[in-house]
Amino acid sequence: MPHHPLNMLWQPKYLVQTTLDQWVSGVRPKPCYFERLPPELFQEIIGYLPYQTNCARRHCDPLRDLPEADDLSREIESYDPGNCVSANTLSECPAERLISSGCAAYCPAQFYPWNWLDVMRVSKAWRAACLAYEPFWARIPLHSQFWVERSALILSGTLPVQIYYDVAQHQACTFIEIIQRFSRRVSELSINSGTKPSPDIYLLRDSLGGLDMPQLEAFSYLAPPLILRLSYIFQNSALPNLRYLDLELFSLLSCRNLLAPSLVHLRLVHCPDTWRLMSEMKAVLESMPCIRELLLIGDTCFPDDLVDNDSIENRTPLTIPSLRLLHINVEPHIATRFLEIVHLPPTASLEVTLNHEDHFQEDYLTPLAQFVSARYQSITRDSPLSHNAVCFQLEHDDDAIYDATILVYQMAVSEVSAALPHIAIRHSWIADRKEAPATRYFNNLILGYVQVLPCDQIEALYIESWICNARVVDFGLDAAFFEEFLSRFTRLRYLCLRWDADEISSWIDSKLRREPMIPFLSNLEVVDFRQCYIQVPHLWRDILGRKDKSHRLPPEWALLAETLQSRVVLREDGEYRPCAVRFSNCYGAYDYTDNDWMPYVFARIPGAIITATGRGSNLAFEEAITGRSRRRFD
Repeated sequence: MPHHPLNMLWQPKYLVQTTLDQWVSGVRPKPCYFERLPPELFQEIIGYLPYQTNCARRHCDPLRDLPEADDLSREIESYDPGNCVSANTLSECPAERLISSGCAAYCPAQFYPWNWLDVMRVSKAWRAACLAYEPFWARIPLHSQFWVERSALILSGTLPVQIYYDVAQHQACTFIEIIQRFSRRVSELSINSGTKPSPDIYLLRDSLGGLDMPQLEAFSYLAPPLILRLSYIFQNSALPNLRYLDLELFSLLSCRNLLAPSLVHLRLVHCPDTWRLMSEMKAVLESMPCIRELLLIGDTCFPDDLVDNDSIENRTPLTIPSLRLLHINVEPHIATRFLEIVHLPPTASLEVTLNHEDHFQEDYLTPLAQFVSARYQSITRDSPLSHNAVCFQLEHDDDAIYDATILVYQMAVSEVSAALPHIAIRHSWIADRKEAPATRYFNNLILGYVQVLPCDQIEALYIESWICNARVVDFGLDAAFFEEFLSRFTRLRYLCLRWDADEISSWIDSKLRREPMIPFLSNLEVVDFRQCYIQVPHLWRDILGRKDKSHRLPPEWALLAETLQSRVVLREDGEYRPCAVRFSNCYGAYDYTDNDWMPYVFARIPGAIITATGRGSNLAFEEAITGRSRRRFD
């Protein structure tokens, strides 16, 4: 068999396609954009593709032949992120198979870009384009083939290079040789210590001190727990241009020069011995005039006097005028003390995660709510080009760990105000079955915030898995509490609910009152319906009016349509107004119904516009909505 220039692996599944490509022209797959691109355009594309990825889709999808916009016959194939090669390999062109196989071999790690060699094998023109394009070689993952790294350093010319090093997949001696030889060209350095202790850590600690790295702009060190902490690295190095610093389990006690005044982004995760006193922390942070993002995760990232003592001697406010994002993840008492001292500009966003030790600590709720209220007033005072929104969310896992989040932010109404500040407060605690259920804690938490927030100014409200959650044992719907809560938002225009249909219907029940629940509501979004296998009671059969086939109809949808008709879209004068109702990601909502039942239910919501989106939605369900129900019902 003649040699195929694009053949990569002599395996049966590739040999079949290779034979068809050369001898049977009638079944040759349609060439993709990868084969038709000129070298100049290819150079432009690879400059924009993300390199820090572990997914072949990021490499292939921007260049893949896509169906036309009105082509609804092609279903979206399932994708397994653990398998870089598509299941339907024979339908892909050889160039796509080459790129995918390169990802499978060289992209499992977090910081590895795609494989240079397989990209160069696509064609001679592409090989020439790669060899002549210096930025293509500027991002260097350290693999086992040392000659590849040497060639990349030569082909990249004099450009600054980005080096990604994983201790578990490459010998430290090679990395040290490269970094010492080309230290003046390194602009980004990432070190991953791996999941197991390695003796190479000591080589790094002893060999990387005193390096001259004038172009280093970003340094990240990732270390899982139980790994020896790397210290003394860059102890005597000059780092005048360091802008991004991302450290995990890294001791800064012996290399304070990493906390350079030129930093723009600082992220510390469980880093011990960072600063002993609050005064030291203030002096270091205030010496960074350009710092924009500050992320401190873990109690060890805060001063000892802030963690241990109830009072701090020097309570002078910590002022960082250039800050745009403050993210802290600590215990409640540390967070409240730190927020009392820090002074944020109005343009800064705040994200706080409170890790309650054993149970929900309500003592810290009042000061946090007051801080959120004051912060909210400061960021909305000078923002006329936005409207305000609040998101409440409650999550849990199998270990009875609950996460309750309140997010207050602004939604821009023009491109001028695209980047507006926000406030996010997250409470995380472990629920104890012997104590009060998590619902009570969450209700108290929400009431603590809504009592101090100007709810009458909030126009958008998002509620996700709140009060009702089928996976939580002790949860139950408290309709009266929700009615009281919702009545505070008098100017609400947008409401998003991530509940089941029966849970939504229980608080929209038309029997409670006939007037509109939300007078100004103009957009209702219902997300992620879950199919409920429940027998239909006689009451729902009467509402549906179809007793013969009622056992096949999800009753929650009919009840939702009935209650929406009387409680949401009905105006005070008795006339219906257009209220956009959107159903998103409603899995399995159509499979167990009759073909004509979906329009029948949607017809019970006069004046509403029904749409459906979501890649995971059932295809028949989407066609039913988009083909029959995307219109106003008279």
